[in-house]
Amino acid sequence: MVQGHASVWVSQNYSARKWKIVSDETVKIEEGAGSAFRVVPGLTGEKGTVSFEDAARPGRYLRHAGYAMRCHSSSHGGPFALDATFRPRPALTGEPGFVSYESVNFPSRYISHRGFHLRIEHAEDSTLHRNDASFRIETSARY
Repeated sequence: MVQGHASVWVSQNYSARKWKIVSDETVKIEEGAGSAFRVVPGLTGEKGTVSFEDAARPGRYLRHAGYAMRCHSSSHGGPFALDATFRPRPALTGEPGFVSYESVNFPSRYISHRGFHLRIEHAEDSTLHRNDASFRIETSARY
């Protein structure tokens, strides 16, 4: 992760699919360019955590609500900062070059995908879940 640069995240088990904001309420992994995010220090202020700011719309962040990933303004209210903060972890697959993200307010739930929708899912001891929760980062242009 390069702070100050926009990056896209690629699924380990679907290498042509990247995180994509479909609407503020829907974030999926889709084929194509994907949505670019800037990695910023976690909104909770906890050391070692990160948040993902939409590079195209500053002030909007990936966060979970009802376990589904969404892209909302930080003025959305409620436990927003907690919902938008994650702990980077070595990839659940153990694969070099990949990373997993654990929810700060729901420990042992990781950003993952099910039916191509990004969510936070409870860590399961299955190859499928480990692959669904592991991502490669592609750094793009500086924003």
